[in-house]
Amino acid sequence: MEHNHVVYDSDVHFLIDPTTRKIRTETSRKTTVIQFDHNSERFTFDIPRYIEGHDMSKCNKVEMHYLNVDARTKDEKRGVYVSDDLAISEADSSVVSCSWLISSNATQLVGTLNFIVRYCCVEGGIVTYAWNTAVASVAVSTGIDGGEFVAAEYADVLETWKAELFNAGYINASTMQNDLSVLKSRMDTFASLKDGSTTGDAELKDLRVDAYGNIYVSAGAAVREQTKRHNSAVGLAVHPTYENGKFVQWRNGELGEAWNYSASDYISVCEGFQYDIYSQNHDDESGYAFYDAHRTYICGAKLFTGLDENSVAMFGHKVLTAPAGAKYIRFSAYSATAAMSVLCPYGMYESICGINGKLDRFIDVNTKRYWESKVKPPYFAVLLDCGRKFFSVENVCSLIDLIKTAGFNQLTLHFSEDSGFRLALDDMKITADDGESYDLAACVGGYENPTAYYTQSDMDNIIGYARTKGIDIVPSFNMPGHIDWLMARFPHLKYSGTNNLDVTNETSVNFAKAVADKYSKYFASRGCHFWNIGSDEVAMFDGIQACYESGNLGKLAVFVNTISEVVKKNGLTPRVFNDIVYYKSDYRYTIDKDIEVCLWTLHDDNYAKPEDLQVCGYKLINASSWFYWVLGRTNNANSAQMNFIKNCELLHNYNGVESQYAGYGAMVGIWCDAATTDHPNDGGDYIMAEINTFILAFSDPIARAITV
Repeated sequence: MEHNHVVYDSDVHFLIDPTTRKIRTETSRKTTVIQFDHNSERFTFDIPRYIEGHDMSKCNKVEMHYLNVDARTKDEKRGVYVSDDLAISEADSSVVSCSWLISSNATQLVGTLNFIVRYCCVEGGIVTYAWNTAVASVAVSTGIDGGEFVAAEYADVLETWKAELFNAGYINASTMQNDLSVLKSRMDTFASLKDGSTTGDAELKDLRVDAYGNIYVSAGAAVREQTKRHNSAVGLAVHPTYENGKFVQWRNGELGEAWNYSASDYISVCEGFQYDIYSQNHDDESGYAFYDAHRTYICGAKLFTGLDENSVAMFGHKVLTAPAGAKYIRFSAYSATAAMSVLCPYGMYESICGINGKLDRFIDVNTKRYWESKVKPPYFAVLLDCGRKFFSVENVCSLIDLIKTAGFNQLTLHFSEDSGFRLALDDMKITADDGESYDLAACVGGYENPTAYYTQSDMDNIIGYARTKGIDIVPSFNMPGHIDWLMARFPHLKYSGTNNLDVTNETSVNFAKAVADKYSKYFASRGCHFWNIGSDEVAMFDGIQACYESGNLGKLAVFVNTISEVVKKNGLTPRVFNDIVYYKSDYRYTIDKDIEVCLWTLHDDNYAKPEDLQVCGYKLINASSWFYWVLGRTNNANSAQMNFIKNCELLHNYNGVESQYAGYGAMVGIWCDAATTDHPNDGGDYIMAEINTFILAFSDPIARAITV
């Protein structure tokens, strides 16, 4: 009879701590399996979706390395289980889950089942990313009395296995640190030897001398003291706590002030030991410093090693030897990349930071720079808010002529907003991934000029005319915020208490994906190259600050990345406003680095600075709010704004904040917030008459930027 059914895990899942890498369970039912169990027990592991910026759901290889040890005979069975069900948790999109179906090979011996979980990204047979847990153990019982005595005498077998994993890079230094005490206890019985001992004794006596020539009173003392020092060394925080806005002055050990730096806390070191340090520093004054037990400065050195081909400061790598009397070290790190700075015992950074690759590769995989110091030609775009206010085709074409004269090369048509949806394709039906169907035909229009919208033929004509002028049309469809008009037609897709799309609701996300797919395919088919997702001013979760504090920023990041994948699949490069990108310098919530970031606000210090975003690998477009013309608010740009525009370095000055690196372009916004009250229903005639001086004011800044 065929025996074929699925084994489900109905128990509480194992939880993986991303900081300690320990695997824990909150139920005793997960601490014991029964001898000879075969495909009857499934362990499920939950891990945060984002770990130090890496999306764990992208891992395409998950392995459970295990060792089953007999408590009495020390016999062992080992193996590797390859999990094939890694997926984002249905209950929580910020969690990734996978499982292990326990086979009899893992339960043959009464004793313990020891295991690690290894998450990898593999491309072309090369491991480009790997993250491994600490070793976890469960008991293997006969089931007769529910709990045999598990002897400790087979610890050496387990240690050998752990050593093999460590040498292969499968477990990290913190795991080994926890087990060094076992080695220390085994050497405690060694005694000092008298002169004239036998050859074997003489070899044992040699254990009393360390690598630096220090002689201990006994072999046991030598092991104990060196183990103590190694414990301290291995226990270094790979990613220490930092004090933002400070840097370590290597000449005196004091802290200087610089908004773009971070200074590490005091980290324990052992005199005479060597360490690897990797950190990005941008000048000759910042570096590292050693201190004594009283935290008095001993010595230091700079970490700046020069600039790469893109004029970006390189990660400095130095091998340090802690001087006599040293008890602590502090070092500087560039704030944007502090999370990737490393201090560890010499030769151990490869095991700590990644598998099958040195730190250089780790950095390349995780912070690959998609931008250059100079881009020719940059993007110079005008955004037209034709969602709130309808502009006739004639006026759109007149605007194309005007911006061409000023030196712009892109026109962003913001056709969907909180009070209007203005583009009707020939076929307005969509079907989402979940099978739900929607007809968007009834959605076109807006509060201002309610029956006015662009047909597919209208848009074809606009795109065609723009092409003759060398202007690239960029569609802009804002979500999950600024989507009130559509949500009024589909209220079940709203987040409760707002007019935002509910990114926590799978049905809503599927709807958004279907809409983005429909429209991005159309624009791609017409030769367009970009797509603006928007994602600014999200009111969901009571605003960006409350969203962050409630732990929901990750859900927004996942949504933006999801829409990004949709439009990239259709051949368009996505863009997004900067609001959620590394908000509060939190690198757990990484936005796809293929997305170009339009920086429009630096409202407070919680928003990532332009230079930080560039160093982290984002192409930056200067969409400064100083470049806005707002109907009902600006109408005529004031003299202060005009002076700012005329003197601005478009590729370097973001709302008054300078970046040493050139951006990828700039974007001017013509916003129509007061569309229903200020010259409504005129097809844009009033605005076209008003903005001529404003648009032409950008001619000189554009010319300067192109010739730099």
